[in-house]
Formats: sequence, C-alpha cells, structure tokens
Amino acid sequence: MEAKKRIYGLLCVLLLVVICVAAWQVVQILLEYRAGEQTYAQLAELSVPRQEPEETAAGQRTSTRDFTALQAVNPDVLAWITVPNTGIDYPVVQGEDNQHYLNHLVTGEWNKSGSIFLDCQAAPDFSDPYSIIYGHNMLNGTMFSSLMDYKSQDFYDKHPVGVLETPHAQYEIVFFAGFVAHVEHAVWNTGLSAEELPIWAAEIQRQSWFQSSVVPSSEDTIIALATCSYEFNNARFVLLGILNETSDV
Repeated sequence: MEAKKRIYGLLCVLLLVVICVAAWQVVQILLEYRAGEQTYAQLAELSVPRQEPEETAAGQRTSTRDFTALQAVNPDVLAWITVPNTGIDYPVVQGEDNQHYLNHLVTGEWNKSGSIFLDCQAAPDFSDPYSIIYGHNMLNGTMFSSLMDYKSQDFYDKHPVGVLETPHAQYEIVFFAGFVAHVEHAVWNTGLSAEELPIWAAEIQRQSWFQSSVVPSSEDTIIALATCSYEFNNARFVLLGILNETSDV
C-alpha cells in the first residue's frame, strides 16, 4: 500500500513537471509571437509616409514611404507589400539565400515569424518576368497567413488587389489565381520566358481556388506570394498576380 502511494506521488510530480514545461513552452511561443508583432508594428510606424501621396497629371499616385529609414534598419529592405484589409502589411527583404529570413526578423533578431522575403535569385527591382515572395503561415494570423483566405471566392472578390511599393516605384498587384502546390511544382521555376508564362499561368488558373477574369499576357510581369499549406506534406499555397506599375517615385 505504501509503495502504491509513493508511485502515485511520483506520477503526480512527473505530471506537474510535464504541465509546467508545456506551459513554459507555450509562454515562450507567445512571447516570440508578440516580439515579432511589435517589431513589425514599429517598422510600419517608422515607414509611415511623411506626407500624403500625391497624384501626377496622369492620375498616378506616388509613394512617399520612408525607405531611407527602413534601409537604415536593414539595407536588405527593398519593398513594402500591402494587401488592404487582410493584415498583410510588411517590409520585403532579400537575402543572399532563402534560409536566413525564414527565422530572422528584418531587424536581425532570431524569431520563428521570420520576414517576408523576395527569392534570393530574383532581380531586386522586380524587373524579372516572374518573381516569388515568401512568408510564413503563422498560427497567430500574422505574416502571410491571410493568403489561406484566398481559398474562398468571396474573399478574393473583396480583396482582388495588393500594393507593392519600392524606393523607385509603386505597383498594383492584380491577383488572378491561388492554388496549392507541392514544393516540386513548376510554379517554383522562375526561369520561364515571357512567352511561356501565359501558357503556364492559364494552367494554374484551371487549378485556382477562385475564378478571375484577369488573363495574363506575355507582356505582363507576374509575382507570386507563397506560404505553407497543410493539405499534404510540403504543400504550399501560392497566390499569383500581375504587377502593374502605377507610379514612378
């Protein structure tokens, strides 16, 4: 009887230890999430335009986002991406590889939130016919987690465009397809020629979760926003759009 009590007491202690360790891990994750959120909120405030965007004679809106301040924090910052009313509102960086910014904030700290980053092989001025921007699908709804909402036609209808700002130009991203791809899918091939892209894009549109009347041509610049998805191992959700320059800065 005494032995059973000792075993029971030991099991209670072990259970308490497990609960404490699990609670500590949850707290650490939440603190890390919070640190990432605070960092990007501070960067958004730092980059706030010092004046209202102006319109050119052609009706184009110029960007006044403070890239000088952003690049003082990190010279790797080359753009700012926004998809209105989705929570996507972040600086875009480009590293020497596609690994560093998976788990480092724009400010350099290690954090699982990582950064929103342009593929390391892409032209930093987005002049390639096709470029890919990556971001995590975070459980707290930050970074590129909102891309998953494009699995709904209604969500796409309400959020059909995004905005990409660079130090030299402002672009509208006109979304035309969103689908789930394996990491070995051809969507990761950024070496396609301008002539191949419309055929490739048409095939992707047939797999899209939503329907769009936008039809890419060989003259268009295409950009993909990619994040993790969980339909199968190594699944990714990819949202594709046409990059239209709306102004020179």
